[in-house]
Amino acid sequence: MDRNSFLKQSRSLLNSFEVATGHSPQAHSVIHAVHTQLEMVQSPLHRIEHSLHPWVSFLIMPLFAFANSGVRILGNVAAAARHRLVWE
Repeated sequence: MDRNSFLKQSRSLLNSFEVATGHSPQAHSVIHAVHTQLEMVQSPLHRIEHSLHPWVSFLIMPLFAFANSGVRILGNVAAAARHRLVWE
């Protein structure tokens, strides 16, 4: 999507949002459309980074933290989960 079409569509959506009242279904649909427009303008790298964030935060970083603290992950996982470093 080029810059001019993005600006034109965004202005139209913002005008629709101004007309919508409170928390009406129309206001919610306009907000969703604005969100979709913003996602279409983002760079591919930003979209990939955003989609990988949960995996990095909840899987990869904890695995690196365990590995760097000396907790053996391979082998007896139950014993590793009970290790005192896991709970500190």
